[in-house]
Amino acid sequence: MESYIRHSQSGTSYVGPDAVQLFRAKSIRSALRLWTHGLKPSRGVRLRDLIDAASAITGKRYPKRASHIPFIVDDLEVWMSAMQSALPEEK
Repeated sequence: MESYIRHSQSGTSYVGPDAVQLFRAKSIRSALRLWTHGLKPSRGVRLRDLIDAASAITGKRYPKRASHIPFIVDDLEVWMSAMQSALPEEK
């Protein structure tokens, strides 16, 4: 299945498995940034779960400590920029 990003006046759609993985990475990055400021994105979210999800996307293993969040966010941003440039966008 072909993956792409579609922009319209009503919003942005992430279509296909690669595009959905990109949206997932953006959500994880946002949750990790919230965590660095002392905010939990949701009551049931644990730092370990966020780090495991980031590891699944980047393919790297990370320690389960909050002090490593900036490095994890940097790796996610590198992965997201590569994926963003690889996916076609419809307007």
